[in-house]
Amino acid sequence: MHYLVSLTIIFGLCSIKSPVASTVRLHHPTDDTTNNGVVFDVNILQTTDIHGWITGHRHQPTYNCDIGDVYSFTTHMRELANNRNSSFMMFDSGDLIEGTGISDATEMHGLYIFKTLTHLNYDGLAVGNHDVGHKDVTKYIHETFAPHWGSNYITSNVLWAENGKPLGGSQYQVQTTLPGMRVLKLGFLYKFLEHTSNVVVVPPVKSVKEEYFRKAMAEAVDLIVVIMHIAPDMEDMNYIHTAIRRAQPDVAIAFLAGHSHVMRFHAVDQNAFVIQSDHYLYHLGVAKFLLVDGKITHLYHKQIRCNRTALASYVGEPTNEFQLPGGYALKKDLARWTEELSLDTVVGQMQHTYSKSLQVYNKWSLRNLFVEHVIPKTLFAETPLKHKPFYISGAFFLRDNLYQGNVTEADIYAVIPFTDKFHQYEEVQGTVLIALVRKLLSKASQNWGGPAWFVTQEWIEPDTTYTVVGTVYDFFKLDAQVKTIPGWTEVSSNITTIYGPRSALHTYIQRSSVRSAVGA
Repeated sequence: MHYLVSLTIIFGLCSIKSPVASTVRLHHPTDDTTNNGVVFDVNILQTTDIHGWITGHRHQPTYNCDIGDVYSFTTHMRELANNRNSSFMMFDSGDLIEGTGISDATEMHGLYIFKTLTHLNYDGLAVGNHDVGHKDVTKYIHETFAPHWGSNYITSNVLWAENGKPLGGSQYQVQTTLPGMRVLKLGFLYKFLEHTSNVVVVPPVKSVKEEYFRKAMAEAVDLIVVIMHIAPDMEDMNYIHTAIRRAQPDVAIAFLAGHSHVMRFHAVDQNAFVIQSDHYLYHLGVAKFLLVDGKITHLYHKQIRCNRTALASYVGEPTNEFQLPGGYALKKDLARWTEELSLDTVVGQMQHTYSKSLQVYNKWSLRNLFVEHVIPKTLFAETPLKHKPFYISGAFFLRDNLYQGNVTEADIYAVIPFTDKFHQYEEVQGTVLIALVRKLLSKASQNWGGPAWFVTQEWIEPDTTYTVVGTVYDFFKLDAQVKTIPGWTEVSSNITTIYGPRSALHTYIQRSSVRSAVGA
């Protein structure tokens, strides 16, 4: 008897993308009890989950802006707001690094990302899970990046382990903006367990019970901005919202969400909303509203595509006059670093595009390519393994599509930005492996609706013994899963191999290109 490990059920989507532009009515001016009340004109711009995508998307021409264009756009936006005596605030919700070569080909991940973003005039930043995954990165954030921002780098629940103080410049900040509006800013990371040892992540449910939070809630403010690397449907957001409302039942709140890489926008309660602005600098999120006697009115939202023409049009500038000197300077930096890191070097060619969004059983799925071709023809073919190999991977290990045509070093980093190694469960009986795979494939991911894992697409024979292989990062999670599988006795261990995940893909593309050229 045998079992085919292939999931053919399409899970229902767990998240809904917001429209490009929409208006949500929380209040209307006629609802206000005071006709001559205080009115603030508020403009918020959000970036989130940039993941190093500061050079644009060369395979997607409609998303052709880079960080130089974003610099020019936000500078124009701030100037327009100042001219109207309006409040303009720009925020980032974390995960600045890990996703591109310009981020991760440097010895310390994100060096050039951090240097570049200091040129943007953010009013508040929070930290993401990828930002606290490496000791050298968190040390750089604590000693160099965060001090640049002062109290605007807000880590309410992420602390420096050595002294228990915030990783960033503060746990909260109160700022008076241009028209005299008092704004309280908080910055949260979800309950993240896989962080590096030199930081402490306090679960939000505990963090909101601490003294700093009580002090923050005692502030008399007009608006609370919660910058958070937390998706709107995660329970951590509910903990924060409930805690704020317990202390401040009526104050206006803007939740700036992140982490799940989608666009969202909706009301949270009668005087609060949440916005989440995509990922990889595909879009910039804008929320505009009037604050009338403390109530949010005329709330408008737009996700602006990161396209030079679209950005110039939004701020009323001709495309040929849109770019500012500071933007040009950043573009020169990007070109210099790209050359320095050899990111434009062509590795090989692909005959087709392989999508990260397709299920593993689709032949044009990047997951299928990786698990059915890349791994078998590199790692499995050239590494002595004790038993028949079987591969397991987290669904989001592969981060971008692999596009048809020339494949550069930058393209390979975009697909696999992580520096990781392979682990194994050396001796797993087929019946036990079947139980594990069934468990893994039964759970849909919050982010894309498909299963949270993908595996080798072949029959598992109950009487066969397997060596199960995956990355160190995935095995950190698998080690917790296998404890619940009856009969599981294996402990994970290292594999001695010349390959890591990225080098395996690199080698496969090189060899495939040579074979294609010979065949031609």
